[in-house]
Amino acid sequence: MVDLRVLLEANEFLRAENRRRQELVGVREAKARAHLADCESERRELAAEMETIEAADQLYRRRIAPQLPSGDDEDQPRLAVAPQLEAPIRQQARARIGPQRYFILSCLRGSHQFVPVEAIADQTRLSIKRVRDQLRSDVSDGFIVEAHGVYGIRASGLALMDKYETYKRSKGEPLPSLDDPPGEDDVDDPDVDQASDGHHEENVIMP
Repeated sequence: MVDLRVLLEANEFLRAENRRRQELVGVREAKARAHLADCESERRELAAEMETIEAADQLYRRRIAPQLPSGDDEDQPRLAVAPQLEAPIRQQARARIGPQRYFILSCLRGSHQFVPVEAIADQTRLSIKRVRDQLRSDVSDGFIVEAHGVYGIRASGLALMDKYETYKRSKGEPLPSLDDPPGEDDVDDPDVDQASDGHHEENVIMP
């Protein structure tokens, strides 16, 4: 004979187990919905970021690219995002590198965008005149590019810095630092970086 009480108790156990499993499913569902919401939010953020990137790309192409000199791809100016060697230095360029010039080139190399004169002067602690004179010289020599009053470093400029830093390391000498005491090369002299004489020993002539 079937014991009704046992059947009812077994059924109550199954009912409680079913409710427990439903609760667990609800918890997992809530976590999954929260995860999906996070994914959707991140997707919207990435889409908005991509729109900004694309808009900036179009702006650069419309405003900056037309001002750049034409030539081979490897000789085209680019923003410096890493100090790697990208292109050989032009054979005809001989450059004297002293602390001031190194600071200016380092500022451009470390930037992810073209930089105005005032920002360079502020970061390097040099006068605007000194910065402008050096930029004008480096633009003429092909190490820096200018577009609408802002400046970026070329692949040849990165190569110049790499060669200079390699030379300093080979001599066991430290690289110039803004914390160094002022020297002869820290005077606002438009002739300080010219290689016509050898009076400034701190400047290194790079062939």
